[in-house]
Amino acid sequence: MRPHDLLQVLRAKPFEPFRVYVSDGAVYEAYHPEMAIVQRSMVIPGVPGAGRPRRPIERAVKLRPDAHH
Repeated sequence: MRPHDLLQVLRAKPFEPFRVYVSDGAVYEAYHPEMAIVQRSMVIPGVPGAGRPRRPIERAVKLRPDAHH
C-alpha cells in the first residue's frame, strides 16, 4: 500500500479499523487513526501491549513499503 493510500484510510470519516499484513507474516492493527504515522518512505504503526489491542501503544515499528509497488 502506498503512503497516499494509507493516509486516505486513516482519514476516512467515519474511521474503520484495519489491518496491515507485511511480508514477514506480521500483522499490525489500527483501531484508531492516531495509531500510525505515515511518512513518504515508511509507515510507523503503534503496537499496543500483547493481549491489549485497544490499550495505549507500548512500542512502534518502522515499516518500509515494497519498492516494487
